[in-house]
Amino acid sequence: MFRLFKYPGGKNVSIKDIQNVFRSSGSDIFIDVFGGSGNVILNVNASHKIYNDIDFNMYNFFIEAKAHFFELYNYLSEISKSPDNLQEYIKRENFSDGNDRLISAANLFVRLNISFGGMGNSYATREKSIYTQFIKKLENLYDVHNDIKNWLIENMDFSSLIDHYNGRDAFFYMDPPYPSKSWYNHNFSDSDYKRLHKLLKSISGKYLLNFYDSEYIRKIFGNPSFIRKYKNHNSNNEEYRYLLFYKNW
Repeated sequence: MFRLFKYPGGKNVSIKDIQNVFRSSGSDIFIDVFGGSGNVILNVNASHKIYNDIDFNMYNFFIEAKAHFFELYNYLSEISKSPDNLQEYIKRENFSDGNDRLISAANLFVRLNISFGGMGNSYATREKSIYTQFIKKLENLYDVHNDIKNWLIENMDFSSLIDHYNGRDAFFYMDPPYPSKSWYNHNFSDSDYKRLHKLLKSISGKYLLNFYDSEYIRKIFGNPSFIRKYKNHNSNNEEYRYLLFYKNW
């Protein structure tokens, strides 16, 4: 399992189910509509992959990882030659986007890997733990760069992306922002969920859509095609979480 960032909604536990549904679809083009950290698309086997995220910072990271991998990798390796080097970089860097797209990509990688929960706005302080985890993520980046260089990478609203790539051979995987959460730079409103629901009817290829179970989601999207139960590692209150899956075949 390859992970590049700590990021909300990574769907690590459901990768096998997503892969099985994709395999059964008969499609060979895997389109990750809300690509985020890339956890899903990095760990799914597909002949052709299309990554999309409306967040320009996420899009820019994968563009730089594709087009200028060794420059990005060498920069990240240089700033993390030792725990002290990495801590010094963290202390002096304000993580502003800036005008240099490679530096912006590197800053995103650092920021998300030193923050609590992957939201990039509060940071861990245990230097040894940070460094060990950071190096592991950097090794993962090296391991997956040959995969990323073959992706198509987009920065589009979900409706524009689906309209553009809609076709019988396309498989759209959709893991939209969670209802009532403000974890992302581009969260979903009621109108976005309703717009997505309406758009599903126009998809001529295959799709798989997932949400954590809630009355709100069932009210808009109806009963799911199937439900999976996963061990909940993020809370002491509930032992399991239930994921609703919607598909069109």
